[in-house]
Amino acid sequence: LQSLLTGSAQYSFSATGSLVYVTGGVQSAQSGLVWVTRNGAEQPLAAPAHAYVNPRLSPDGRRVAVGITEQNVQVWLYDLSRETLTRFTFEGNFNKYPAWTPDGKRIAFSSTKEGPMNVFWQLADGSGGLERLTTSEYAQAPSSWSRDGQLLAFFEINPSTNYDIWVLRRATLR
Repeated sequence: LQSLLTGSAQYSFSATGSLVYVTGGVQSAQSGLVWVTRNGAEQPLAAPAHAYVNPRLSPDGRRVAVGITEQNVQVWLYDLSRETLTRFTFEGNFNKYPAWTPDGKRIAFSSTKEGPMNVFWQLADGSGGLERLTTSEYAQAPSSWSRDGQLLAFFEINPSTNYDIWVLRRATLR
């Protein structure tokens, strides 16, 4: 699936090199998730068709965190072995751009829960509620963590400078 806004593709690689992506072309409303092996063999996943965006494989390769953009935008988790899709975010109407911590214990994502789209995170098992990581008047979204889990790269859309890349040190997190 290709973003109408940026033209970007919707995919993620695991640490072992496997690829998962959202099928469909530009402006595809309903799509499926597909597992792709290193030799290019595609295997559609049993997840029901939805308007999926921004899939991200867990570090252990067992789950996919993915946005579903339908009545509102929420992050869902798809368990690859159980073939179950469960809602992960519940607070706010716009939660998107999941990014797993390297240890798989937390997922960072964008949320408009407290105003402009800023970065939050919560435990991957859904417990504990979400915690705010950034505060800005501009929209922000996480991209990826450093391998050691100490740095989170995220982007901010500033009307004066466009897309800016920022880095948040984990030591500054609660």
